[in-house]
Amino acid sequence: MARIRTIKPGFFLNEELAALPFQWRLLFIGLWTQADRAGRLEDRPARIKAVLFPYDDLDVNDGLGCLANAGFIVRYDRDGGQFIAIPKWDKHQQPHIKEADSEIPPQHSASTVPAPDEPVGREGKGTGKEQEGVWRASFDVFWAKYPRKVGKDAAWAEWKRIRPDDALLEIMLSAVLLQSQTRQWLDNGGEFIPHPRTWLKQGRWQDETRQESGIGIQSARVAKARGTWTAWECPHEPECASRSKCADADILGKARKAVSA
Repeated sequence: MARIRTIKPGFFLNEELAALPFQWRLLFIGLWTQADRAGRLEDRPARIKAVLFPYDDLDVNDGLGCLANAGFIVRYDRDGGQFIAIPKWDKHQQPHIKEADSEIPPQHSASTVPAPDEPVGREGKGTGKEQEGVWRASFDVFWAKYPRKVGKDAAWAEWKRIRPDDALLEIMLSAVLLQSQTRQWLDNGGEFIPHPRTWLKQGRWQDETRQESGIGIQSARVAKARGTWTAWECPHEPECASRSKCADADILGKARKAVSA
């Protein structure tokens, strides 16, 4: 349910906010009207788009990723749901005294497990800045191999939420290689390739890849990456005649090098 909220003159003078595209600044204001008295709402891009931009052709999911990447909202998972929180809500908004209490769980729990926006080192050590540098390096490897280059900020925000380690990165890259050869990803110039953020958010590296005539891809290759697949092994089925003829033979080695650098 939409609520009446307050917008202050300082909003228009915020230089960090002004660096964002105009439509995402408007989206930010719109989110206030959908948030509850605690500044929280469900992370449902399609529904938010239908309510705030019914007459515009906008990818609200990308807009939410842009706002999250800039620190104006926080996207988080809790108790099986996906939610958005607006930082410093109490400082800028004064909900009506009769407005119902929030029914959305807060981002943080009593658990000692860090929330998705609290970066830690590989083994729970290191500064957030150092760890973010490691994630950025692995994300850049993923981005270079993913065939659909849209919504980079949104994909980066999702990458930080997942925080993949070296093993998961290898599995993701293997899945991208396999799926990029399927008919679904090849037809119509790649029209049906998921957006990178969608692919990450839905855990699509776990998809079963169908064997298709003329391509010969097997989902077992993804499982193989979990154990014995070496950095030099050909990921195709049937295997290429030699390493020199396989364009993807060194991808895992490159991934390991980029992450460990």
